[in-house]
Amino acid sequence: MIKIILALLFGYLVGSIPGALIIGKKFYGGKDIRQEGSGNLGATNAGRVLGKKAFFLVSLLDGAKGFLAYWLSYQFTPEYAIYVALGLVVGHCYPLFAQFTGGKGVATSAGILMAMALCQKNIWLFVIPLAVMVGILLTVRIMSLASMSAYVAAAITTFVTDPNPADRIVITLLCLFVIWRHRANIKRLLKKEEPKFRIG
Repeated sequence: MIKIILALLFGYLVGSIPGALIIGKKFYGGKDIRQEGSGNLGATNAGRVLGKKAFFLVSLLDGAKGFLAYWLSYQFTPEYAIYVALGLVVGHCYPLFAQFTGGKGVATSAGILMAMALCQKNIWLFVIPLAVMVGILLTVRIMSLASMSAYVAAAITTFVTDPNPADRIVITLLCLFVIWRHRANIKRLLKKEEPKFRIG
């Protein structure tokens, strides 16, 4: 139990590193994107407020922290890496280092799934959710719908291809958590008011 708590704490602290806040403060005149757009510290809002370069840079940084934290933990204690993943997403959404106002966990989750796919030699854990996300984004150009659909695909893929019960449970919990984080987007989707994805 102690090792699980430590894994969650490690993941939470790494997940709490606010890439979008750091980039806005350091490279965009001290801008805090929590004060503009949707108000969260995700790559989508960074793209809307700061532009294309910021979108890709924030996506890279948020994805990298998910990938590296999971990959490193898997090398030393593979049975606890999935709990690091859970801490990572919660930390990204409620970061200790940004007054608990973060993003919605999409890029960080993508990094985690990529690391899981490599560590477990199961490419489908990453390829199927990515294909679903890109396909929906190119078709309807709504990032929130694409992100939630990708997470549902990730949960289903985990159940089908990953025999580890802990992986199945945690990825399903993360799927439900990410959908809950998108509850405002869901309301706008039902009202057909959700904006199309654009950068800048």
